[in-house]
Amino acid sequence: MLTVPIRQHLVSNPLADIEGEVHRRLDALALDPPRGPVAITAGSRGIANIVRITRAAGDWLRTHGAEP
Repeated sequence: MLTVPIRQHLVSNPLADIEGEVHRRLDALALDPPRGPVAITAGSRGIANIVRITRAAGDWLRTHGAEP
């Protein structure tokens, strides 16, 4: 078996305004969310700030008439 050492260099470019970016990205999709109850699902493995991202998505949905 051949073993090859690998180095990984991750570049971090954190967002200054997570909530604003979530809202901008959802606006860019030009979605028409349904009125009434909706569910939000999220996988948290390896996603930094998942709570803030999910909360921002819920806020965006509320401003567009949905009930997350």
